[in-house]
Amino acid sequence: MASLRLRIFLALGAVVIVSLATTGLVSYLNVRYQVAKAVFLQVDEGQAPQLPLSVLDHLVTALEGGASPETVAETLSGLLRETDYHGVVFDGEKQVHGTYPAELADAGPTLTPDGSLHFRNPESEDAPTTIKIRGPFRVFRNEAGAALGYLYLFPNRGLTDGSLPDSMLPEHPARRMMKKVNTWQSISIVAIGLLALFVLYRLSRRLLRPIEHLTLAVREIAAGDLSQRVDIEGDDEVAELAAAFNAMAGELARQENLRKQMVCDVAHELRTPVTNIRCELEAIRDGLMTADAATIESILEEVLSQSRLVEELQDLSLAEAGTLALHPETLDFDKVIDGACKGFASLIGQAELSLVRQRGEAAKVRADPERLRQILGNLLRNAIAHTPAGGTITVTTSRDEAGAVVTIADSGKGIPTEHLAHIFERFYRVDSSRSSETGGTGLGLTIVKNLTELMGGQISVTSEAGKGTSFRITFPESSGS
Repeated sequence: MASLRLRIFLALGAVVIVSLATTGLVSYLNVRYQVAKAVFLQVDEGQAPQLPLSVLDHLVTALEGGASPETVAETLSGLLRETDYHGVVFDGEKQVHGTYPAELADAGPTLTPDGSLHFRNPESEDAPTTIKIRGPFRVFRNEAGAALGYLYLFPNRGLTDGSLPDSMLPEHPARRMMKKVNTWQSISIVAIGLLALFVLYRLSRRLLRPIEHLTLAVREIAAGDLSQRVDIEGDDEVAELAAAFNAMAGELARQENLRKQMVCDVAHELRTPVTNIRCELEAIRDGLMTADAATIESILEEVLSQSRLVEELQDLSLAEAGTLALHPETLDFDKVIDGACKGFASLIGQAELSLVRQRGEAAKVRADPERLRQILGNLLRNAIAHTPAGGTITVTTSRDEAGAVVTIADSGKGIPTEHLAHIFERFYRVDSSRSSETGGTGLGLTIVKNLTELMGGQISVTSEAGKGTSFRITFPESSGS
């Protein structure tokens, strides 16, 4: 397959060549016509002699009456004898019907449909000399509008013995001038064409060089090198493409770093509790510990903690794939919120926090109750983890034009502005610590966002450093009972 550069070069080159060829042809024909008219014929309606109307009428009468060529030639002779012009009269069938001087008939003038006069070249019967003029000087018509004849005039250039004037011979200086003009015109067209093709080649290289660099960078990224970037030059569409590529490559690199960090985080989250469980079980096996209720309860808590991590990973995978099973019902929005608050009242109390519940106008939503409680639970756990003792968690329900709204706000340390755009991304943690008490695995908010959108809702966050964070979730209202 031809490269894009070659196709652009060929397409634009074809346009240049056709344009130059057309220009050259039109110029050649125009020069040929103008030289023939100005040098060979030197006649137009403004330069031709003024013909007496009485003589013209006599010619018309002769043609109408079918006068012989000799009669027409005699009339034409009386018309042109005192001028420096020769003439040819053709009848309505474009046949010669009289010439002046009479010897001109021996040169075999013929009239073609395109308005050209042809004379035989006495030096070569097979190469007639063509003299083009702007059509007949005069057309004679009858009352019905039919052509009776045509009158052509051209200046006297020494016609003798039926031979063409020297000025009409092929090697006349004017013809040599035409040849030189055409030669230089051809050279200039070829030179301009070559220059245009060179410019096109350079231009195509300049236009496509960034795309070639992009192609190479894409191949490197496909091979696993996410550090590839391309230089941005100018502000055109190609520059925008390069900027978009760099942004995409940067995002891929960031996601890859997050993935690697997630693997480390998950390994860390699993390593410590699994090690604890193994040590406790080995101690029980070796008789160093007693398998009493407290020990079993401790091991069970560790197992449940890891089960939650595995469930979060599974929920996230299903939600992002769009295959998570939902069982929507028409729910009393405030009632579900109240249930979630009661379920976390103990944890909030243990963290020495205050819970403020504010209710607005009652609303009903269509949602999966289990997943809705999971959303609220993740947000409340997040608020508890990031609010210091003595702080407040405020849960507010309301209604607006978009539907039912719940806002969960805390008075914690807030989220730095540079992190707000990324907190819903999987494995992203504002706290770079590996501690599950502060940083977690970075999956909770991602799950919240995916579950909310799967049920037709929207979530947003606002935060101010040192003053707290507020998550706002909106669900469409349900008209069902």
